[in-house]
Amino acid sequence: MILIAKNEIAAVKGIPSIRRWSHETFGNECTIELVSMATPEDVAANAGYMRMADMRTSIPGGSNNHNCANVERIFDVANRFDCDAVRAGWEHASENSNLPAWFP
Repeated sequence: MILIAKNEIAAVKGIPSIRRWSHETFGNECTIELVSMATPEDVAANAGYMRMADMRTSIPGGSNNHNCANVERIFDVANRFDCDAVRAGWEHASENSNLPAWFP
């Protein structure tokens, strides 16, 4: 399972790439399950990336420091869903040098 720790355009671009890789590698685009993180604002907007993932979990809204840029929150969600990997997109958490240290 992969945690999509990004919303909006990074998730919309990342999810199809993972699906395509899964299909090319395993012959099935759904071999790898994807879980997305969704803020209340994403839910209210019915963000497309939420429908693209296999499941979603709610995270706080507001600034990215509370959600997609919060390495501690990402780690917590990844652990709760027993994720094997995290797709952090670009900027925010992906540029945080502490992110790899959370995932030995």
